[in-house]
Amino acid sequence: MLKEALQYVARLATDSQEIIVKDINGETYVKGDAHRIPTDMASKMRLNSLDSTVDYIKDCISGCKFVLPYVVNVGYKEIDVYSGLNERLERNVLIETTPLLPRISFDHWMDMESFVIQLKTCFVETDNLNKLVAIVSSITDESKVSMEDDGFGLKVSQVSGTTIKKPEEFQINPIVRLAPYRTFTELTQPESRFLLRVRDGGKMALYEADGGMWKLEAQRNTSDYLREALAEEIANGTVVVVG
Repeated sequence: MLKEALQYVARLATDSQEIIVKDINGETYVKGDAHRIPTDMASKMRLNSLDSTVDYIKDCISGCKFVLPYVVNVGYKEIDVYSGLNERLERNVLIETTPLLPRISFDHWMDMESFVIQLKTCFVETDNLNKLVAIVSSITDESKVSMEDDGFGLKVSQVSGTTIKKPEEFQINPIVRLAPYRTFTELTQPESRFLLRVRDGGKMALYEADGGMWKLEAQRNTSDYLREALAEEIANGTVVVVG
């Protein structure tokens, strides 16, 4: 108890000391317990579309609300907008934009109905998609029992597995090009390669097979969209697009 009391008294004595600031040969020296007062920073806006992001950037510039130029950092499904550097070399984080996207299950086994629902609701409709849906819808999980009686004995056999109802109508390529909704809806969704797998029980799964190259395309498309929408601001030096 005595120790805590002495520490409290010592802290009061330290806090009451006069803070002395001196400049010696171009270097700043401080005597006393000095604390930096943080700069007031803006709360960032959380947006979900490219159009709203462009509108907000233009509004902030016209109102001269923050230090210019604004830096727009572009990712494949996220955009961060920063102000210019203030006198303390700090930036305000003005905007964080992420698209509203459906949840898509890749690398995950699904039953046929769930698989088809995901294809029809989370992917851009293309010829490849329609062909895949037709193939998947024709897959059935069968279990057959056959009996053979030759008069001397009864032979019973069972065959089970996943088959196609009308195999003569389909040629299955395990690699298919599809365009899931994975980036901003104002953009053309990148098409990429997927591996289709089917196993017994009628379970199906899609595996991404492009090594993530679609992310570079999505980032490039996002950057091109913003450069066009903010062409005037970029030209006069009030906006810099990175990415």
